[in-house]
Amino acid sequence: MAVVSSEPDDLLDFTEDGEEDHAQGSGAVSFGTSVVDNNEGDVDDVDLYADLVVTGVAENSESTVEAQKRADAAEASVKDLTRKLETAKKLVDVLKTQNAALKRNISCLFKTAKLEMDRKDAEIQRLRALCGPEGKS
Repeated sequence: MAVVSSEPDDLLDFTEDGEEDHAQGSGAVSFGTSVVDNNEGDVDDVDLYADLVVTGVAENSESTVEAQKRADAAEASVKDLTRKLETAKKLVDVLKTQNAALKRNISCLFKTAKLEMDRKDAEIQRLRALCGPEGKS
Protein backbone atom coordinates (compact mmCIF):
# COMPACT_ATOMS: atom_id res chain seq x y z
CA MET A 1 0.00 0.00 0.00
CA ALA A 2 1.40 3.46 -0.93
CA VAL A 3 0.20 6.87 0.23
CA VAL A 4 0.01 9.48 -2.50
CA SER A 5 -1.19 12.55 -0.60
CA SER A 6 -0.57 13.83 2.90
CA GLU A 7 -3.94 15.61 3.06
CA PRO A 8 -6.58 13.65 5.03
CA ASP A 9 -9.26 14.49 2.45
CA ASP A 10 -7.12 13.22 -0.45
CA LEU A 11 -6.18 9.77 0.88
CA LEU A 12 -5.60 7.50 -2.06
CA ASP A 13 -4.35 3.95 -2.24
CA PHE A 14 -2.75 2.29 -5.20
CA THR A 15 -3.45 -1.36 -5.49
CA GLU A 16 -0.87 -3.82 -6.74
CA ASP A 17 -2.05 -3.38 -10.33
CA GLY A 18 -1.68 0.45 -10.13
CA GLU A 19 -5.35 1.41 -10.02
CA GLU A 20 -6.27 4.42 -7.93
CA ASP A 21 -8.63 3.60 -5.09
CA HIS A 22 -10.01 5.81 -2.27
CA ALA A 23 -9.03 4.56 1.19
CA GLN A 24 -12.48 4.85 2.71
CA GLY A 25 -13.41 1.19 2.69
CA SER A 26 -9.94 -0.32 2.97
CA GLY A 27 -9.49 0.11 6.72
CA ALA A 28 -6.24 2.06 6.25
CA VAL A 29 -5.80 5.40 7.96
CA SER A 30 -3.07 7.75 6.85
CA PHE A 31 -1.85 11.11 8.14
CA GLY A 32 1.32 12.62 6.71
CA THR A 33 3.71 9.86 5.72
CA SER A 34 2.63 7.48 8.46
CA VAL A 35 0.26 4.70 7.48
CA VAL A 36 -1.56 2.51 9.95
CA ASP A 37 -3.59 -0.46 8.76
CA ASN A 38 -6.42 -0.84 11.28
CA ASN A 39 -6.83 -4.49 10.38
CA GLU A 40 -3.24 -5.46 11.26
CA GLY A 41 -2.11 -2.68 13.67
CA ASP A 42 1.26 -2.17 11.88
CA VAL A 43 2.98 1.20 11.66
CA ASP A 44 4.94 1.65 8.41
CA ASP A 45 6.79 4.84 9.37
CA VAL A 46 7.65 6.71 12.52
CA ASP A 47 4.64 8.50 13.96
CA LEU A 48 5.02 12.18 13.07
CA TYR A 49 2.59 13.21 15.77
CA ALA A 50 4.45 11.69 18.69
CA ASP A 51 6.40 14.87 19.45
CA LEU A 52 3.24 16.97 19.01
CA VAL A 53 1.61 15.04 21.82
CA VAL A 54 4.69 15.57 23.99
CA THR A 55 4.82 19.24 23.01
CA GLY A 56 1.11 19.52 23.66
CA VAL A 57 1.60 17.92 27.06
CA ALA A 58 4.45 20.30 27.85
CA GLU A 59 2.39 23.30 26.74
CA ASN A 60 -0.55 21.90 28.64
CA SER A 61 1.62 21.55 31.75
CA GLU A 62 2.77 25.15 31.39
CA SER A 63 -0.76 26.37 30.85
CA THR A 64 -1.86 24.26 33.81
CA VAL A 65 0.81 25.86 35.99
CA GLU A 66 -0.20 29.31 34.75
CA ALA A 67 -3.86 28.50 35.30
CA GLN A 68 -3.06 27.25 38.80
CA LYS A 69 -1.17 30.48 39.53
CA ARG A 70 -4.13 32.52 38.28
CA ALA A 71 -6.50 30.37 40.31
CA ASP A 72 -4.36 30.81 43.44
CA ALA A 73 -4.22 34.57 42.87
CA ALA A 74 -7.98 34.68 42.33
CA GLU A 75 -8.54 32.62 45.48
CA ALA A 76 -6.32 34.97 47.49
CA SER A 77 -8.19 37.91 46.03
CA VAL A 78 -11.53 36.31 46.94
CA LYS A 79 -10.34 35.73 50.51
CA ASP A 80 -9.12 39.32 50.77
CA LEU A 81 -12.37 40.68 49.36
CA THR A 82 -14.40 38.42 51.65
CA ARG A 83 -12.46 39.73 54.64
CA LYS A 84 -13.04 43.32 53.49
CA LEU A 85 -16.74 42.57 52.98
CA GLU A 86 -17.05 41.18 56.51
CA THR A 87 -15.29 44.28 57.87
CA ALA A 88 -17.62 46.52 55.88
CA LYS A 89 -20.67 44.59 57.13
CA LYS A 90 -19.52 45.05 60.74
CA LEU A 91 -18.99 48.76 60.10
CA VAL A 92 -22.48 49.02 58.57
CA ASP A 93 -23.97 47.35 61.66
CA VAL A 94 -22.11 49.76 63.96
CA LEU A 95 -23.19 52.75 61.86
CA LYS A 96 -26.82 51.55 61.82
CA THR A 97 -26.76 51.28 65.61
CA GLN A 98 -25.24 54.75 65.94
CA ASN A 99 -27.72 56.17 63.44
CA ALA A 100 -30.67 54.72 65.36
CA ALA A 101 -29.28 56.14 68.63
CA LEU A 102 -28.76 59.57 67.05
CA LYS A 103 -32.31 59.56 65.66
CA ARG A 104 -33.69 58.71 69.09
CA ASN A 105 -31.56 61.39 70.72
CA ILE A 106 -32.51 64.15 68.25
CA SER A 107 -36.16 63.17 68.55
CA CYS A 108 -35.97 63.36 72.34
CA LEU A 109 -34.13 66.67 72.14
CA PHE A 110 -36.76 68.09 69.77
CA LYS A 111 -39.62 66.92 71.99
CA THR A 112 -37.88 68.32 75.06
CA ALA A 113 -37.28 71.67 73.34
CA LYS A 114 -40.91 71.83 72.20
CA LEU A 115 -42.17 71.04 75.67
CA GLU A 116 -39.81 73.67 77.14
CA MET A 117 -41.06 76.28 74.65
CA ASP A 118 -44.68 75.41 75.47
CA ARG A 119 -43.87 75.66 79.19
CA LYS A 120 -42.20 79.08 78.69
CA ASP A 121 -45.14 80.33 76.59
CA ALA A 122 -47.53 79.21 79.34
CA GLU A 123 -45.38 80.99 81.97
CA ILE A 124 -45.36 84.19 79.89
CA GLN A 125 -49.18 84.01 79.53
CA ARG A 126 -49.55 83.48 83.28
CA LEU A 127 -47.29 86.43 84.09
CA ARG A 128 -49.17 88.68 81.62
CA ALA A 129 -52.43 87.70 83.20
CA LEU A 130 -51.04 88.59 86.69
CA CYS A 131 -49.83 91.99 85.61
CA GLY A 132 -53.09 92.85 84.00
CA PRO A 133 -53.59 95.63 81.52
CA GLU A 134 -51.07 97.92 83.15
CA GLY A 135 -48.26 95.47 82.43
CA LYS A 136 -48.60 96.26 78.76
CA SER A 137 -46.32 98.92 77.51
